[in-house]
Amino acid sequence: MEVGSWVIGYWRPEQHFEVNVWNCFERRVQKLIKAVAESESARVSAKEGTLSAVCTGYTDYALLAGDCLALLPQIPDKSVDLLITDPPHSDRIPYLELSEIWNVILGEEPSFELEIVVSNAKERAKTLHGYNQAMSQFLEIVSHKLSSSGFLVLFFNARTKESWKFLNNFVVRANEADIAYCGCFPLIYSAASVVQDNREGALRTDYGLVFARTVNAAYPLADIPGWMFTLPTPKE
Repeated sequence: MEVGSWVIGYWRPEQHFEVNVWNCFERRVQKLIKAVAESESARVSAKEGTLSAVCTGYTDYALLAGDCLALLPQIPDKSVDLLITDPPHSDRIPYLELSEIWNVILGEEPSFELEIVVSNAKERAKTLHGYNQAMSQFLEIVSHKLSSSGFLVLFFNARTKESWKFLNNFVVRANEADIAYCGCFPLIYSAASVVQDNREGALRTDYGLVFARTVNAAYPLADIPGWMFTLPTPKE
């Protein structure tokens, strides 16, 4: 039996069914092995390199894992045409906590201190105020990196009023950084999210929020299904 979605944290609803955890893990590992084999056999002409090598045109791409607030400043100003970010939605998805097992398997040691997130774990001291500050710092850096025709796409959803205030404040700060909010579109997933269906105040779907140097730059995007020029609003 295939599990159709995932949930945050460990809990058992009143109506539930159980699956063998090892079977789920084994299927994931088999899919990973298959994907690695296919990628190794594929003929890829693109050349991997460092961030600086990509920026100077010597290589085609770089795969980096690290703090975005430290990596983004290394990119030349006004050189980015498209920046897509899917940050933790305030306290909605604790990415590092959920991926801890895979990080151990891969031998990765990401910094929990540098994660931009809101956490109810008191020992982490990850507050909404700190989250807003870090996201504002991110926006300030991005404002210098986008080209004149560049776009910033932010994937977003939230479930608390304070988290939704962040969205409005983010738009205000974007305008102050000479980046205009252009509109948004709903994101479609292969499996429905238990969280989106059940958490009070959350949207039924995540949205891609589009920012650019000018509002007019996004008018061609209005053909995207579900496109809105206004901000999304939380469900009651």
